[in-house]
Amino acid sequence: MPLKDFSENGLFWDDGDFDPQKDLVSTFKEISKATGFCLHLFLHNGEREYRFSISNTNGGGDGPKCEDFFQSLAEKATCSCEEKKQRNLIGCPCGAKALCGTICVEEGDKHGCHSYWYVVVGGIRRSEDEKRAFATYDLVGSILERFNKCLTTAQVVKTKDILNAIIKVAPVIIFAKDKDGKYIKVNDAMCSFLGKDPEKLIGRTVFDCYEQELAAKFHESDRRALESPEAITEKISLPDGEGRLRSGHISKKRFLDQHQNVAGLVGVFADTTELDEIRQKISRERTLLLTLINASPDLVCFKDSKGRWLLANTTCLKLFQLEGVDYVGKTDIELAEVTHPIYRDAFKVCMISDRETWANRRLCRYEEEIPVPGQKEPRIFDIIKVPVIGDSGELNGILVIGRDITTLRQLEAERLKIEKKLFQSQRLESLGVLAGGVAHDFKNILAAILGNAELASIGLPDGHEVRKYLNGIISACEKGRHIVSQMLSFAGNEGVEEYSKIDLSELIRENLTFMKTLLSKKASIKLELADNLPPIRGNIGQLTQILVNLVVNASEALPGGKGKLMVKTGVVHASAIEAGTYYKVLGENCQEGEFVYLSVEDNGVGMDSDMLDKVFDPFFSTKFHGRGLGLSAVHGIVKQHRGCILIKTKKGQGTEFKVLFPALEEGYAERAVENSETISNTGDTRPGQEKKAGPPQNILVVDDEESIRTLLKEVLTKAGYNVEVAENGKEAIDIVANDPK
Repeated sequence: MPLKDFSENGLFWDDGDFDPQKDLVSTFKEISKATGFCLHLFLHNGEREYRFSISNTNGGGDGPKCEDFFQSLAEKATCSCEEKKQRNLIGCPCGAKALCGTICVEEGDKHGCHSYWYVVVGGIRRSEDEKRAFATYDLVGSILERFNKCLTTAQVVKTKDILNAIIKVAPVIIFAKDKDGKYIKVNDAMCSFLGKDPEKLIGRTVFDCYEQELAAKFHESDRRALESPEAITEKISLPDGEGRLRSGHISKKRFLDQHQNVAGLVGVFADTTELDEIRQKISRERTLLLTLINASPDLVCFKDSKGRWLLANTTCLKLFQLEGVDYVGKTDIELAEVTHPIYRDAFKVCMISDRETWANRRLCRYEEEIPVPGQKEPRIFDIIKVPVIGDSGELNGILVIGRDITTLRQLEAERLKIEKKLFQSQRLESLGVLAGGVAHDFKNILAAILGNAELASIGLPDGHEVRKYLNGIISACEKGRHIVSQMLSFAGNEGVEEYSKIDLSELIRENLTFMKTLLSKKASIKLELADNLPPIRGNIGQLTQILVNLVVNASEALPGGKGKLMVKTGVVHASAIEAGTYYKVLGENCQEGEFVYLSVEDNGVGMDSDMLDKVFDPFFSTKFHGRGLGLSAVHGIVKQHRGCILIKTKKGQGTEFKVLFPALEEGYAERAVENSETISNTGDTRPGQEKKAGPPQNILVVDDEESIRTLLKEVLTKAGYNVEVAENGKEAIDIVANDPK
């Protein structure tokens, strides 16, 4: 390609394509006639740089011929050119006015490192003709500029084709405007959105496409984008070609021309109307969901497949003290570090159960104890965990629901305790009915035997041999009557007894000597008896029986008979009895009021729960043999006296029996004493005892036992009474009706 004559303004090619393999050689043939120039060649290899110069024939030098070098250079010039500043190069030729630029002719890996070859062309001021030297500089600069343009044009064309393809198929609106606001490029998405062909948009402004008020807003936005070096993004709403209002985000960025002047802007608008509607719907549903779960007293929590918290209701956050904590995206272990240390174990258990739920891929339900700061006992929760499984079977998360069932479990425990006591009460009541029936029949038999034995002994001399045998019968009957009395006490149906005002402490003092005879020589007994106790209303014989049975029971609980017994009395109010401290029997009698108590405590072997349930069963004993009714009689007597029994025991540490009797009101005590005196003065007539002189009196004996009727009739007849007998009430009425006397 022929070169034009150059002047002070430089050298230019004619219009047309530039062929580096052809034009470089011919060009440098021309400039080789210049006063002086040199080529500065750099090899950048790793961290080391090398250079050497190539001079033209006129400039002198030992380097290779310029023409040969550029011939080979043209053959390699297939890479892009890039510009280097003089300050970034080493070894600039001496006397160079300026560097015209560089040509990158080869790059790649050489010997394991990245290498670059740069040809640096510089003008040399070696000629006295200053003008000629400058012309040479212009010529070289023009060559490099043209060469760079040629090599980059191919890349630009290729890049432009790629960008055009991307812009064309992009689902978002893409446009470009010049600095006057006229569209110079629009994509298919924009044409489809506005319902216009590209020809009707190119060269137009926003004022030609939108109503004036909206166009003015867009124009102002364009102005800000042209003035800002940074991209601007904003939320806008605009009508489409059918007048429907669409919303989305638009981003704009200015671009510069080759002279670094603002040439226009490019913009991208993403229509997010449907997405916004979906987001609003999700937001509404989330708000509704939060309202629902926050209104629930149960704890609710959602986690993703990694165990990270996504959503939790107020109950859950309050329980774990996470109110005000940014819990979203955190795992159980991470949350354990930001809340109270007491929850750490609970979080670990929760994490393990999550894994088990995912492994089973089904609903899991279990109870979990969660401690709460400031409370002695943990709260009990009924936990339900449901794995969230996607359509393809993947695990997407887990739903956790927990209900506080602490109160329910406490009520269930109390119900079981009441049922247990009710069962025991019913069992003892059944045994009492049985014992009462047996005792009643046995008492009648004993009465007949005893009465006949006493009748047979009447009139016999003291030393008579038969009297000895009769006395044996009478003694055995007395022992049998004592057993019957115990059975009736257990049954709570001993009949009319003498009740009086009793000082419980004084009763114990009177029986201390007798109690000591019941103990092993290795055992000791200590008394702590309160003075001035309120009196109680009771039968002195039955209360003594309670004392003896409790002392004997405590003594037998001492291992090897060695240990200590403590007998105490005192006053306690029903409200002062701590719930749960004692095992309570007949507790319905101790709901309110003041009570006098008798306590017998030992440091023996103690009892477990199974033994405690059977302790009042007749003939139950942990010893090698049973002692009879024992504590069963105590239960019946206490029940008769409207009292209750408290038991505190621990295996291996001993047992305390505390019997409570209602404290007697003073007026009621006086009436009780009067009644007891009245009862005690109504004695019976023993067999053989003479009645006072007077006319014979008529007596009607009614009993269903023939032996008793016969015995009583004989005894009373010998005593001088006129006796009639009847088997039942009907016969008795008939006898009285026939003979009113």
